[in-house]
Formats: sequence, C-alpha cells, structure tokens
Amino acid sequence: WLSIETPSIKNTSLAALFFALAMLTKPVAFLLGFSIALGLLIYYFRKFSIKLLIPFLILPVIYHGMCSWNQKVTGYYHYSSVGPFFVLKYMAKYTNAQVYGEDWADRTQDSIMQIADKQPTFEGRCKVMNEAGLHFIKQNIPVFIGFNIKGWLAFMIDPGRFDWVHFLNLNEEGFPGLYHLLNTKGWLNGILEFLKQAPILLLSILGLSLIWNLLISGVLFWFLFNRQLPIWLRLLAFLFLAYIIGSTGVLGLARYRIAVAPILWFAFLIGLNTVFFRKKHG
Repeated sequence: WLSIETPSIKNTSLAALFFALAMLTKPVAFLLGFSIALGLLIYYFRKFSIKLLIPFLILPVIYHGMCSWNQKVTGYYHYSSVGPFFVLKYMAKYTNAQVYGEDWADRTQDSIMQIADKQPTFEGRCKVMNEAGLHFIKQNIPVFIGFNIKGWLAFMIDPGRFDWVHFLNLNEEGFPGLYHLLNTKGWLNGILEFLKQAPILLLSILGLSLIWNLLISGVLFWFLFNRQLPIWLRLLAFLFLAYIIGSTGVLGLARYRIAVAPILWFAFLIGLNTVFFRKKHG
C-alpha cells in the first residue's frame, strides 16, 4: 500500500523483502509477490517509472535458487513437493468421493500411491501423483468447480472445529471431523451427523464462532465494494484474500484464514468506524 501511496525504491524494496520472506516461510506464497508485482507494474507503467519495481527481481532469483537447491537434493527441479500431494490426496480424492463414494476414492488413492512409491526417482513419484490427480479432476470438472466454491465459502465461515477440539483438549474419537463429513456425506447429512455426535461445549463455541465469521464476512463484502475507500486499497485487500482463498482451494479450513486475519480485522474496524461516524453526524 505504501508503494502505491508513496512510490519509492525504499517502499518497493521493503515490499519485495517481505514477499521474499513469505516465499521462504511458506511455499504456497511463492506466487503472491509476483501477483502483486504485476498489479504494481500496471499502476507504475501509467504514472511512474517501472524502475521502482527492480527490487522485485529478487523474487524470481529466490524461486530459481530454491528450485535448483531442491534439484540438487532430490534430482527434481521444483519449488515444493506439496503440489502433487495436494492434487491427489485432497483435490482429486474429495472430488472422487462426491462422484463415486468415499470407499472408492480411498481405494483409488491407495492404488495410485502404491504405483508412485515404486518409482525409482522422486521426480517420477511426484509426476505419477500429479498426473493421476489431474486426470480425475478433468473427468469431473463441474464437480471440482463446485467443490472449490464450497471450499472458498468454508474458508470465510468455517468455525474451526479441528482447532477448537485441540485447543480444548477434547477427545475427538467417536465423532469424525466436520470437513470430512461435509465432503463425504454432503452438507445436510454431514451437519446432522456432526450435531448428533459432537459435545455440547464444542457445539456452543462453534455456534458463536460461526456467527462471528458471518458478521466479519459481511463487513468484508461491504469494505470491498465501498466506493468511498481508495480503489487500490480495496484491490490489494482483494488480491491478498483471493490468493490465499484460491491457493487453499478445496480445503477451506479456518486455520488458513490466519494468513488474512489482519485484513479481515482492518476491514471490520473501518466498517465499525463508518457506522459510528454516520450515527454521530446524523
């Protein structure tokens, strides 16, 4: 935001530095800096010198450096091995579960993993997993798209069953995870089964958490479409949110929302300030 409000080498260098640290901290963030840099490029090309974006060249350097290091260690040029596992064990598995049932999805995943584990190289193992996962997704694209949309919605309103169970040190044996139930038995049947099995304390906390998430999501929607706020401020907030939501995809779990919690609070406080300001000045 400072790079847009007050363009300078100092501000773009700080932005590039933090995006670089994000890349090195969490592999899924490796495209985030590139996405923002593209937006800044469009902005600077119209109003300022694109030389201000030179510090962002550190991002492709880090990308190549990490890929080269991984190639040296594993023989496979890649940034992170999370991708193939995510494609097969989450995106493809839960897509298959909705089309063919949970048992079929589990058996299919196990058979593919057996083939992958027999590969003589790490590269071959990753390619088997990735290609098989993409194959199943392409066979059921409408289901996969709907599945992702549900994941995006869940990202914003998920009350955090997994996190609360472990925070409260509850024994989760006997009642499966809500996410698992929703994606194997459907939303209605999954919710009903969870309500029957979960402890009252947990249900009470999750209910309050859900109400809060709905409230903050509504305020966020207002924030993004409030024309009284600077367009670039809203666009940057949207880019951060869209990137994190899109990269988590089908998972849509509450703990991934931590990455954008500051933006949610920022939007919420601006919303409250606007409401009180209007009331005060009639």
